[in-house]
Amino acid sequence: MLNEIKFSEGMSLLCETYQREPSKLLMQAYYMALKDLSDSEFETAIGKVLQDRKFNKMPMPGEIREYAIGNAEDKAILAYDAFTKGKAQTGAYESVVFEDKLIHAVVQSMGGWYEVCMITEDEWKFKRREFIDLYRAISRSPGREIPERLIGLGEAGCSQNPDWMRHTPLPRMINHHGEVLGHQQIAHDKQGMIE
Repeated sequence: MLNEIKFSEGMSLLCETYQREPSKLLMQAYYMALKDLSDSEFETAIGKVLQDRKFNKMPMPGEIREYAIGNAEDKAILAYDAFTKGKAQTGAYESVVFEDKLIHAVVQSMGGWYEVCMITEDEWKFKRREFIDLYRAISRSPGREIPERLIGLGEAGCSQNPDWMRHTPLPRMINHHGEVLGHQQIAHDKQGMIE
């Protein structure tokens, strides 16, 4: 949650730059719209506004949000990029955990990890738009239950026989850039929630 002092400092910079009176009502309205940003996201946004913006009118809160966290289309495209890179490095056999858990919900909606790994590169030319649209839709519907990991064939095979459970491979962690970071220990029955 955005620290009120950091918020006041950033808004003072904007009001001074754009010659706008920082009234109590203006500050309340902007804080209401931006309070869920982290301090660093807000500071980054203020810096980008001051560096990049060419208009002489003070930016609206929605524009500051876009500078802070990007718009839904940008996020979906970056998620697709992380997904394709991670998928290429791991494949259907390995269980995976994406740092961006929304990817789990999208993959689940598209049939599951094995199914999306079996889609050919030619088919992905058409499926890419489906992935991006699903990501955008899911990001606008909080509270959806999503799996903590995407189960690969190795883990699925071990779960078929109780004696093999101790040999279940750990899932691979994939960051926001699609880089595979290694294995991660996760409870087998734990479910995650999109906040």
